[in-house]
Amino acid sequence: GGKPKTVGQVFKEQVGLLMDLINSTNPHWIRCVKPHPAKKPLMFDGLTTMKQLASSGVLGTVKIRKAGYPIRMNYKSFKVRYKVIVGDPTAEPKAVAEQAFKMLGFDKTKGQLGVTIVFLKTEGYVALESAKKEKLKVFALRMLTTAHMHIARKVVACQKRVSYVVLIQQFLRNKPSEVEWRRRQYKLVEADILEATRHLLNGVKQEEAERAAVVKQEDEEYQLIMTEMAETMKEVIAEWHRTKPQRDAAARQRLDEEEEEARGVQDSEELAAWEQLLNAARASAEEAEDLQYEREEREQWERENYERLEAERLAKLEEARQTAEREAELLEIERLRKIALAAWNEHHKHDSQRRSARLQESRRREEANQTRAVDAACSRTLKITERRQIANQRLAYPKATFDPRGRTPPCPSTSTTLKTPVPQAVGVPHLSPRISSPAPPFPPASPTSPRSPARSVAFSAVGSLSPDFPHANAMEMKKTRLAQARLTPQTNSSLDMVARLKALKDGCKDGRLIISPKISLKDPRNPENPNNPYWVPPTDQHIIMPDGTAVAADDLSLHEDEGPAGRSGRRRRRGPCSPGPQSLMPPPSFDAK
Repeated sequence: GGKPKTVGQVFKEQVGLLMDLINSTNPHWIRCVKPHPAKKPLMFDGLTTMKQLASSGVLGTVKIRKAGYPIRMNYKSFKVRYKVIVGDPTAEPKAVAEQAFKMLGFDKTKGQLGVTIVFLKTEGYVALESAKKEKLKVFALRMLTTAHMHIARKVVACQKRVSYVVLIQQFLRNKPSEVEWRRRQYKLVEADILEATRHLLNGVKQEEAERAAVVKQEDEEYQLIMTEMAETMKEVIAEWHRTKPQRDAAARQRLDEEEEEARGVQDSEELAAWEQLLNAARASAEEAEDLQYEREEREQWERENYERLEAERLAKLEEARQTAEREAELLEIERLRKIALAAWNEHHKHDSQRRSARLQESRRREEANQTRAVDAACSRTLKITERRQIANQRLAYPKATFDPRGRTPPCPSTSTTLKTPVPQAVGVPHLSPRISSPAPPFPPASPTSPRSPARSVAFSAVGSLSPDFPHANAMEMKKTRLAQARLTPQTNSSLDMVARLKALKDGCKDGRLIISPKISLKDPRNPENPNNPYWVPPTDQHIIMPDGTAVAADDLSLHEDEGPAGRSGRRRRRGPCSPGPQSLMPPPSFDAK
């Protein structure tokens, strides 16, 4: 009894059901392509098909798809599909993909690995499929070889079984014929065998009868022999009882003789044994005395040998101790030499640094003085040049005449003089004409000091005025003086020393003069210098430094790894240097000749 539905309600419900169905599915667009315009079966027109694909956008879609990564799959599917390439079924899916990319040498042009998906281009997909086919081909070949091997084995086993069956059948077929053949052979020789058997049995019976007759005869003969032996034994026993007393008496007499003879032999043997024992005792006593003498001699030799070995051992120990002491002394000397060399090297280093600092300071002062002198000379040169310019300008104008009307007569050469440029030194600025003070002569510049372009120009300008300034060529004068000094040495030169030595020789009576000059500490020939191979450390453990001071070796060894700041606090003893052993290295002597 409800109200019937209208057409609109039914249409609305059907549309709602249709939309639900559409929303629950995934749409797929299908493009229909006509293979040819003739509408006939089994025909295909390539140009028409390509035009339809191009106009419908399929080729563009394919091109866009190929430009990107058209083939995509997750890591799990990739492992299931291509794990045969890697050969490790237990690896993780992402590890399988990374190993496959590495084995095939993929780059971004063939594929990339995403977070959860593997992106492949067509070239990469084809390469993966080819590698997969190669691997599967190997596995297939292996499976085929295994299958062929099993089939061959089964065939061989079947062939062997067939051969065995044939052999058994042959045996079974041959057995009855062999039995029949043997039976027939037996039938052929049966009569001969029976005849031989009867003959053999008759021979055996006859032999047994003959053997029984022989045994019976032997028994009779044995009984006869035994009877005769019993009678003979009775006779022998009776004879033995009859002759027994004579035999006993003879045996007793023979026994007494043998006993007497044996007693005599025993007495003689005992006497010989006693004599031998006495001789052995005497020999053993003598041998004991010899052994005692040999033992005493051996003990004395062993005692002397022990004393000699002990003396040698003590001598070796003493020699080793002396050697160790000498080595320790040499090591100590070498240690002190190293310490002294290090201290001397440090002292030389500080001296060289101080000398270089003083030399640099002196050079700096000399350069400053020369710079000031050059500046003063330049100023004086500029003043002289300006005074000359002013004088030339004044000479260009005539002297003015007095005119009571207050007019100055024109000079005919004024225009020409004004048009002529005033000569000036190059690089010299124009100064006021009021400066008229005289300038001192120009001093020479140092050959080592650098000159600026202005100073060079000023010096060239002053050099042109050398007749008025006699000190402009001081450099040439200095060179000349040095050359003369080289040609005529001073009184402290080696030639003058040789001349003095000759004069002293002439004043001596024996005509020979030995001079022992004082050797400096820095000279390697001085025994106090550690560079001397015959250097011996002083007994007070104070090392002589190049400046004559004595420094304790312990302080040097304590500050051996420190810098100059650590060595500044060393205790030094100022005083006369302790002379070293002059016998190690004699002072040099000079012949007055």
